[in-house]
Amino acid sequence: MFKTKLTIGLVLSATICLSLFNMVIILLSTHHRSNTVKGLRVGDNGQVELDLAGILMPGDAPTDAFLKDPIINKHDYKYIHNPSGLCQNRTINLLVGVVSTPKNFWQRKRGRRFGNADDGIIVVFILGMADSNGLQRRVNQEFKHHNDVLQSAIVETPRNLSLKTVALLKWASTHCSGAKFVLKKDDDVELEPYSILNALRRKYERFQNFIMGNSKYLVEGPIRQEVSKYYTSYAEYGEPFFPMFVHGPAYGFPMKTVEILYQVSLRTKLFWLEDVYVTGICAKRANIPVFFDIRFIYEHVGIDMI
Repeated sequence: MFKTKLTIGLVLSATICLSLFNMVIILLSTHHRSNTVKGLRVGDNGQVELDLAGILMPGDAPTDAFLKDPIINKHDYKYIHNPSGLCQNRTINLLVGVVSTPKNFWQRKRGRRFGNADDGIIVVFILGMADSNGLQRRVNQEFKHHNDVLQSAIVETPRNLSLKTVALLKWASTHCSGAKFVLKKDDDVELEPYSILNALRRKYERFQNFIMGNSKYLVEGPIRQEVSKYYTSYAEYGEPFFPMFVHGPAYGFPMKTVEILYQVSLRTKLFWLEDVYVTGICAKRANIPVFFDIRFIYEHVGIDMI
């Protein structure tokens, strides 16, 4: 009996979905090819394609309406180390901005394997301030040897991760604007760079501005339990749900999107959850679509694996 009911249910569900799909096909047939209709589009080859940006976020071009608003976050933190020549006289396909902390020398040693200058993949590490003179001297030596550390006068605390990510956006926009794409990732995250680059290139064929990453959920909201390390007060964020966003350990975008997001961040109230802030709040304000891609499913690498 249970199998019979299950079979009938599946058939009915399939019939309803097919009917809705046929209705969309009829609707699409009244539009020109390549138009987006509620998350579906007809490609140049005549096939109907699913377009998540059309379903979950506005599919229109990014807006610059925010530029009329005053700057409220200057983001003028002093550089302690600035590898300003890292991108000069190079063809850069992918700039990898690795968010790290001063003490994570082993993670950065492993992270340098991610880069390949011959293929245009360049790595820069984003750091805040060291908490001791001895640690800072070690970072100074590291910078002198590798010239790939961007260190800003930002206090190292989880509540300042948004500032460090904005520091990457700012630096990439001003010192590495010739890069085609930018990947932001944490220093304990393992990804395949060529798969990431290919995914970004393919999406760029249809969208000149976008954010690509990964998330376990389509809808998330602030945690109100004060015992949680992710506790967010109503004063910090008053809405019940966040805009759609991708999770912070890894996400990427074209350079033009980086420049837009940086300009938005100058004019948007800071929020401490950096992935929500950059890929959710700022992206929504600029009308930039967000995509999920399986190639951004990451693994955390422990110190024992380095």
